[in-house]
Amino acid sequence: MFESFLRGISQKPTFKWEHYFPIYETHLNKYRNLDVTLFEIGVLGGGSLEMWRQFLGPRATIVGIDIDPSCKEYVGHGIEIEIGDQSDADFISRVISKYGNPDIVIDDGSHISSDIQSSLNLLLPAMPKNSTYLIEDCHTLFHAAWGGNSEATGTLLDWVRNQFNVLHRHYIDPDADSGSLAVTGLHVYDSVVVLDIGFSKKFKAFQIAAASPILVTQELSPEDFTQL
Repeated sequence: MFESFLRGISQKPTFKWEHYFPIYETHLNKYRNLDVTLFEIGVLGGGSLEMWRQFLGPRATIVGIDIDPSCKEYVGHGIEIEIGDQSDADFISRVISKYGNPDIVIDDGSHISSDIQSSLNLLLPAMPKNSTYLIEDCHTLFHAAWGGNSEATGTLLDWVRNQFNVLHRHYIDPDADSGSLAVTGLHVYDSVVVLDIGFSKKFKAFQIAAASPILVTQELSPEDFTQL
């Protein structure tokens, strides 16, 4: 089922839920065999770094980020390791300076709610157009042991809900900024949140004549939809 990820990797352990692999295929397949940079926060076992190398191809730069110095043993074959705290602004800044802005971020780190948010705040502004930020094991947001709670209140999920509002703000405020780097897509799965990063944009809507799909009869404004 997961041959495109697992073919050719070593016996280093890889810890992933089985339903993550179709999500990877959906959102990361477009980066295969391109000059891209992937940051994976959380290196446990080292196997997932080799999985990304196998999946993305030899042109990708794979960077593992972990607080455990022993993870340095996984350096090699196109894989780099940086030791530091995912919520440390200075450390993250140094990693970006060394490897460039990441096209892909996989947060499989501490899973502590505050760390997830800190990494997001630090890395998201550095990501280029058409990049992807993927956060794993979001079920931890519902558990106090990881700084969450039974409703996930005040966690990443509240941030995602707010991003839905931000994504649609130009329908309410015609003067809202466009053309700036922003979250352009939100995908929420069981235990996984995926963010599409691009430039915010205002879209046009048109009324199409029913008799001819190619005939535009008039351009609509957001206010028109309140009257339909």
